[in-house]
Amino acid sequence: MFHPTAARISQVASDSRASAADLAKAIERDPLLSARLLKLSNGPRYGGRRQVSNLKDAITVLGFRTTRDLAIAMYIGGKAHNAGPEAQEIWRHSLRVGAGMRLIARYVRGCDASQAMVAGLLHDVGALVMCILDPAYASMAGRFADGSPQVMQAERMIFGVTHDQLGAALLRRWELPECFVLVAGGHHNDHESPMNLVAQLAELMAEGRLDGLAEYAANEATQKLKLTERQLEITLEVLDEEAADIGKL
Repeated sequence: MFHPTAARISQVASDSRASAADLAKAIERDPLLSARLLKLSNGPRYGGRRQVSNLKDAITVLGFRTTRDLAIAMYIGGKAHNAGPEAQEIWRHSLRVGAGMRLIARYVRGCDASQAMVAGLLHDVGALVMCILDPAYASMAGRFADGSPQVMQAERMIFGVTHDQLGAALLRRWELPECFVLVAGGHHNDHESPMNLVAQLAELMAEGRLDGLAEYAANEATQKLKLTERQLEITLEVLDEEAADIGKL
């Protein structure tokens, strides 16, 4: 699944001797990806007064590691769009989780909002790969909730691993940040790193599992992150808009 262009981006970004120009050359192999990163670097999250017109400047605006992480997430999103409806639904869910994580992380000390967003976009990469590899699995997974016992049992039978285990292994192999690995491998368990707590709460919001602000405020992850009801309210109010905005990238 990992396209040579995306693999090259990861390889270059992991080289301590690589420059912004080296990373730009790797990204330029994919014109669509290049256009998306330029669009992002000129957008409201990162853009300044000066128009960014080339990849080298875009990398300067976004940051070296952020460019790598976003490039890989965008590539995987494009792969999902070209797959079946089940993979597309997983990606739509991932957009909502990524949006929720970005919004929540703004209120959590030590959590980088941009990094949290990419962690959310990649948290179900294992499920995406499974959908692409096995259409029968994709059809089955679409009938049950993400992380349900039925899905996890089927994953073990078909692939020998669950989607969270596969996702964590893939992200580690691609040498992405360890917090991405922890979120991919721990979003269905009780791992209590700040980023995982953010992911667990974003999952609840993305799926609308809780009923009203009071239930979100009483949630264990909310309590451990020390979020206020006003912060939760703002996040819930803009979640759909934020997810749609990220999805346009």
